[in-house]
Amino acid sequence: MASATPRIVGCGALHVMWDDLAEVRTLAVHPDALGTGLGSAILRELIAFSDQGADVFFDVTMQDAWVWDIYRPARFVKNVRV
Repeated sequence: MASATPRIVGCGALHVMWDDLAEVRTLAVHPDALGTGLGSAILRELIAFSDQGADVFFDVTMQDAWVWDIYRPARFVKNVRV
């Protein structure tokens, strides 16, 4: 969770499924904080938390395609399901 006193401006959640697999479940940033790098910072913290050898993944819907601006620099790749 990230806060700019006295309000919360961002949060993230990671679900560790097994020792070697974790999913980014939530990554949210308040509209006033968009473009500040806060989302990328939260993602880095989630990855660091899981860095005991776990692969981290996330599921993107078409309306969430803009999130690639955050995930691509963190070296996530697209894995298309059919």
